[in-house]
Amino acid sequence: MPIVGGDAGGDLSRVLEDKTYTREELADAVDTELRFVEELVAVGVVGRGGELTQRDVEIARMALEMAKFGIQPRHLRGIMAAVDREAAMFKQILNPELRSGDEQRVAEAMTKARHLAAVDSRMKDLMMANVIDTFAP
Repeated sequence: MPIVGGDAGGDLSRVLEDKTYTREELADAVDTELRFVEELVAVGVVGRGGELTQRDVEIARMALEMAKFGIQPRHLRGIMAAVDREAAMFKQILNPELRSGDEQRVAEAMTKARHLAAVDSRMKDLMMANVIDTFAP
């Protein structure tokens, strides 16, 4: 059924977000070998929710870009460990709201978690830029 008016793009992104992939389909989607996807799954970079999603396709694309510079899936283990530590900190801070049983408080906690993640990501971008600026003599 065609969508008339409204946010059709939002509906499309929701459909894409809900799509799941087999390992073979993900490899095809990013034009890589199945072995590469298997390595990403093995180190916990993709497929953490038990399914491979559109978000995992994007992560695999970025991992492929990093592989062009010699950064292989096994090297991403450290990045994933840092993400896990940061997420655990956010969860600890938001845990009272997340465990409240109140749908509204849980939804607000999830919004706060996403906001913290966005701030954290931007802060790391800036910190990385500062460090990279020190590379050249």
